[in-house]
Amino acid sequence: MPSKCPWDLRAEATSALTETFPIVKTLISDAESWDITRLPMKILLVNDTIGARGGVQTYLDLLKESLEGRGHAVELFGPRRESRPSDYLKGVWNIASWLRLRRKTREFRPDVIHYFGIGRYHSASVLFPGRKARRVMSFRDTHLCCPETWLVRRSGAACSGIGWTCLNGGCYRSAIRLKYLLYHYLNLPILALHRLLIKLRVQAFITNSGYMAALFQESLQVNRITVLPHFIRKSDLRFERLRHTKIVLYIGRLSPEKGVEIALRAFPKVLQRVPEAKLVIAGSGPILETLRRRAEELSISDRVDFAGWVEKPETTYSGADVVIIPSICQDAFPWAALEAMSRGRPVIAGEVGGLPEIIEPGRNGYLFPLGDSAALADRIVALLTDEIALEAFSKKAFEKANTYREDNHYDHLLRIYRS
Repeated sequence: MPSKCPWDLRAEATSALTETFPIVKTLISDAESWDITRLPMKILLVNDTIGARGGVQTYLDLLKESLEGRGHAVELFGPRRESRPSDYLKGVWNIASWLRLRRKTREFRPDVIHYFGIGRYHSASVLFPGRKARRVMSFRDTHLCCPETWLVRRSGAACSGIGWTCLNGGCYRSAIRLKYLLYHYLNLPILALHRLLIKLRVQAFITNSGYMAALFQESLQVNRITVLPHFIRKSDLRFERLRHTKIVLYIGRLSPEKGVEIALRAFPKVLQRVPEAKLVIAGSGPILETLRRRAEELSISDRVDFAGWVEKPETTYSGADVVIIPSICQDAFPWAALEAMSRGRPVIAGEVGGLPEIIEPGRNGYLFPLGDSAALADRIVALLTDEIALEAFSKKAFEKANTYREDNHYDHLLRIYRS
């Protein structure tokens, strides 16, 4: 007679034990139904900017609220001030950030340290405190793959990350100003150090788009990557009917990589076919005055409204028919796209980064080739002159935003924290 396998013997022993002692059967049943994700955790969120305006800060605030609402203890750790060019050596190894985080981890004793950005101020020194904590890192931009962060070659083509182009200075940003070329070469050795230590010290990686996951798998040579897009709270999902105002809205930072100048170049062509159209630029940044002058040069200043930074963008989205994201950098997953769609606003964006993953051309918006102002104008006109299509796009945009649920995001994130 053949001998029984060990697992057969174990099953027989368990069966006999549960028949003799019914309480054992109850305990086993309770253990099988026990959900580890219900246990509260201590989570430390680390970023190199805390309180700054932008998509990462918006996500951090929402994530903290979501985790605390489910019983977890959450604290933020960031710099005491914004970084400056003189902080170059701190970018190599920031002793002050290391000491502060070491003190923080000893007091808070986190189960998880979740990093969102370290390179611009903290440096890789913050990867070492909290030896018992699980380390998770979210890649929210392309900083670790590109010394200049834009991932665009001088020719205007997309770049795949650190390589020969970095050494010969063949980047788009370097072609704009000499100071960017200097920054480029100073940043290369820091990036090399950070990339090495991140691979050694971080247990799990998160990206907010498939584009970012593929980029970091190739550039950083790591496979422990989970794609976890942004989420929209149920209370923020509010479909608002279009008012057909002919307003085209850009909302975000006013800096060269955001491509706002492309929108200005496109607008004279829009006005030729839709004279009542208006461009609203909501945001602030280093090139605000440059953009004002450009609008005057193009003789469109009377049809362009520089609205400044908007603390609560809900009403701004409500007044627009179309939202544009004309980025020339490889945007990972712009928060503005999801915000706009959560209000039922179609989005027209550059075909860069993770934007093709949320925008379905001909359904909830349009994409246009990188830097092509004529193509952007054509797509704006196509929606502003067809109210039936605009209404259909509006509904599809809201449906798309409705798929980015907070509960799904939370469940996936907790699995990463506990795995």
